[in-house]
Amino acid sequence: MELSAKSADGTSLLYNESFWTGKRSLSVNGKAAKKIGKKLFKIDESSDSGDAPSLAGEYEIVGSFITGVTVKTPSRESVVLAKNKWYDWLMMFFPFVGIIFGVAFCGAIGGGLSALFCFSAMIINVSVSRTKLPMVGKIFLQLFIAVIANLAWFGLYFIIAVWLLSAIS
Repeated sequence: MELSAKSADGTSLLYNESFWTGKRSLSVNGKAAKKIGKKLFKIDESSDSGDAPSLAGEYEIVGSFITGVTVKTPSRESVVLAKNKWYDWLMMFFPFVGIIFGVAFCGAIGGGLSALFCFSAMIINVSVSRTKLPMVGKIFLQLFIAVIANLAWFGLYFIIAVWLLSAIS
């Protein structure tokens, strides 16, 4: 998942984070930064032109794609690449309501399916929250994703339950 922004001095930051592996990368004005720690990157060379700011220094990543990402530049400027608003947090965890019903009423199979589908819906909702859609569009799309995920796990659970009951009798 990719996030980008410009700092106050015009430096372009491009941040990539893999949700599955947690691998992170940072590019500053198109130059790849060398990873020197879990959340620390470094650029050794300075800019070639005299009027552009120097890129050399350490860049620290604060947060993650899910919680929001801020990059601290060598000049100690904090550049916010992504920040969750209150409705982003609400829509991020809204699909998990289905897990309660899956565990309480559908046993191990329903609990497992609901956890898998609801977790996937959460990841998709986080991706939607990082798009440039208007707030109302994001909320309706995230609600739709949560409802579809919960209908999908319940539909699959129902098919498995009917199949198991018919096999037993």
